[in-house]
Amino acid sequence: LYCYGKLFGAKIMSVQVSYKKQIQIFILLFLVILGVAEGTARIYESLNPHCGFLKSDVMKDVDIFLKIKICYDHDALKWYEDVITLYEPNQHFETININSHGFRGPEITKEKEDGTYRIFMVGGSTTFGAAASSDDNTIPSILQNKINNLQLDTKIEVINAGIGGAGSAEEKFYIETKLLNFEPDLFIIYDGVNDAGENVTLETVDEEGKTISLKPIVKGENEKTNDGLKFKNFPFYRTPFVAKQIFFNPNIDLPKTEISEQSIQLFKQRWTDVCELGKKEGFSMVVSVQPMLGSSTKILSPSETIRVNEKDFLSGRLQTLDGMVEVLDDLDRHCTKTIDLTNVFDNVNEPIYLDGAHLYDSGNKIVAEKMFEEIIPIILDEI
Repeated sequence: LYCYGKLFGAKIMSVQVSYKKQIQIFILLFLVILGVAEGTARIYESLNPHCGFLKSDVMKDVDIFLKIKICYDHDALKWYEDVITLYEPNQHFETININSHGFRGPEITKEKEDGTYRIFMVGGSTTFGAAASSDDNTIPSILQNKINNLQLDTKIEVINAGIGGAGSAEEKFYIETKLLNFEPDLFIIYDGVNDAGENVTLETVDEEGKTISLKPIVKGENEKTNDGLKFKNFPFYRTPFVAKQIFFNPNIDLPKTEISEQSIQLFKQRWTDVCELGKKEGFSMVVSVQPMLGSSTKILSPSETIRVNEKDFLSGRLQTLDGMVEVLDDLDRHCTKTIDLTNVFDNVNEPIYLDGAHLYDSGNKIVAEKMFEEIIPIILDEI
């Protein structure tokens, strides 16, 4: 019995695990769970990039791998802060190329070649072409191609100076501090939707009247909202960001009516100032108000109908955009030309909008064709 007890006790002790080993096993198990979660998150993210336009009717016939590539290339873009947010130069992806000056598209020289007529198209992500399938299918590039087809004796350059998220405050600063250094002959402003959004951006100027800082002022209860996951492009551990994408995507009802008139007047004053500057510096100015979902009488597709009926979509944006159209008559007294593009899709029945304002290639083409009709007399008159 003694010997049996000794043997039995030894066997019992052999299967006991020390607290140290238990902790080690727990840590290992925890790491395995994190690894599985991360692998699952990365697979999900690779198949479901965070692009709101993937399920749009406009994209239904577009190759899924091209759609995913457009999303990833846009998300991979790098930025830097210099009063306003700008694209880092020399970025090259399959669908997007940023040249050495931070503009989307082919390389250019800072010094304008003799006999060249240089056009800058300025605006937000819709000008940049956030959802375009390539550099060639942005509005500025399509416009460039249509001008090239005229085979004019003068070389015409159309440069894409769109910046994602930019409104009139950022664009005015961009023109005055950087773009004027590139010897422009004509600026085309394609604007309105970002100014009609939830923010009002105000300038701080120095004693000489130069803008030294810009500050977006958010109105209403959302003013103190803080996003706890700030590092959206954190590359090493994606699980919390993917989880947020899946489970936390709130609709916020923005109190736009409080700031509509302020947005309209700031829009008017900023472009009045730049148009007057153009008279002094020798460049022409065309200011256009861009279309957005609901700004025309086009028949809406199913996905467009769903988007326009979301509770946070209108929030005064259409009313603000209409107000910007109304001040175009006043701007006409200062600028070379103004264009109302809000109704450019009136006779278009196929899907156009990827979301509230972004367009895919077909929509960009329609806008560029209308823009071409409006600006070609100015170009022919000036070259």
